[in-house]
Amino acid sequence: MSCRTQAYHGVFLPAGGGIVRIHTSGGTRGGNCFEDLGYKISIGETKLGTAGYDATRPLEVLGPGEFRCELSFSASAFFFPGLISRTILRVLGKIPGAHRWLRRGIDFYRQRRKTAVNQSAAPIAHGRAIVRCERRVDFGSAGAVVIDVIRTSDREVDLRKLSPIGSRNGSQQELQESWNEARRAIEATRLPLKAIRVVKRAHDLMLPAQITIQVLE
Repeated sequence: MSCRTQAYHGVFLPAGGGIVRIHTSGGTRGGNCFEDLGYKISIGETKLGTAGYDATRPLEVLGPGEFRCELSFSASAFFFPGLISRTILRVLGKIPGAHRWLRRGIDFYRQRRKTAVNQSAAPIAHGRAIVRCERRVDFGSAGAVVIDVIRTSDREVDLRKLSPIGSRNGSQQELQESWNEARRAIEATRLPLKAIRVVKRAHDLMLPAQITIQVLE
C-alpha cells in the first residue's frame, strides 16, 4: 500500500511483515527516510520477531491512507538450498532457456509454501504465535503515525524485553535511543505485562520518531 502527500511518500507492506517506510519528497537518495521493520523479543534461548512474508495476511482499509493488519511473532525460518540443489541450479542456469523453467519452479514452490524463496525469513503458522501485534498505520497530511497493540498470554514472555527494528537514514541508534526513553514507562511497573500500546509519530523526518509506550490492562 502506498500514499503520497506534499511532504512525504509512505509505503506499508502488510505481506512483508508490516514494514513501514516513509520518504520525504527528496526520495530515497536525496531525502530523509524512516523505516519501521517491526519488533524482536527473546524468550529464553528463542528469538521471535514480526519479520516474515505472508501473502495471505489480511489487510483492513480503515480510510484514505489508513490501514490495519495483525502480525504474529515467530521464529525465523531460513530457506537455503543444499549442495545438490545448488549444483543442479548452477548447471541448469547455464542451459539456454532453462532460466524460464527455473523461474516457474521457484514460483511454484513459493505458492505452495506461501512464502518467497528470495526472502530470508518466513513466518510459521499463526496459530503457534504466543505474541501478537495489531498494527495500525495512518498516513496523514501532517505526518505518519504507527500504532501497535502488542499482546501475549504466555507467562514466560516479558514484554519489557521487546526491541524495535528500524532506522532513520540508515542509522538504528536514534530509534533505539527514542525507544529506551519511552521504555521507562513500562520498566517502572512491577505488574506482569500482558499488553502494551506503542505509538510512533514521524511528523518531521529531520528528527527522530517520537515514541510513547502505554501499559494496557
